[in-house]
Amino acid sequence: GSLKQIFAFSAASAMAAPLIACGSGPGTSPDAAHLLMLGDWGINGDYSAQTAVAQAMQSYAKQQNANIQALLMLGDNFYGNLPRGVADPRWQTQFEQMYPASAFNCPAYAIPGNHDYQSQPLKYTAELAYAQQAGTRCTMPSQWYRITFPASNPLITLPALDSNMPFAGGATQS
Repeated sequence: GSLKQIFAFSAASAMAAPLIACGSGPGTSPDAAHLLMLGDWGINGDYSAQTAVAQAMQSYAKQQNANIQALLMLGDNFYGNLPRGVADPRWQTQFEQMYPASAFNCPAYAIPGNHDYQSQPLKYTAELAYAQQAGTRCTMPSQWYRITFPASNPLITLPALDSNMPFAGGATQS
């Protein structure tokens, strides 16, 4: 399952390269499209590494004058439990505040990774439900969907694929 997921997102990254590369370096045109991709971001406990990456993403966007059109959340969105589901405080500390709209005024497209299938109830069901709430940029309409950039006259279509292979009871292959 994980190998298929890595391949799917490696392919998506390769397809996105021409779109991302259309503007590089300081002073990039604000019309250039930029997508930022990250996975394995929701560590449970010490958030220092996640904070460092989020701050580096913000610095990159500012230094490049980048028009960030989307954050692509590539799976393993939360390690550990989300005991309160959509009401868990980790949504605020590890998503909404970590990747603030003031820095990333764009949707955050997510798919589940194998760690999102751990714990009961399954975390990915909470992720799907959270994405349906008003006021969040978290976007996960289903386990499989597609994204086009830009929305009008698209240059690229990215498949968002959940390639996990659940066993009975919801556990997945690693």
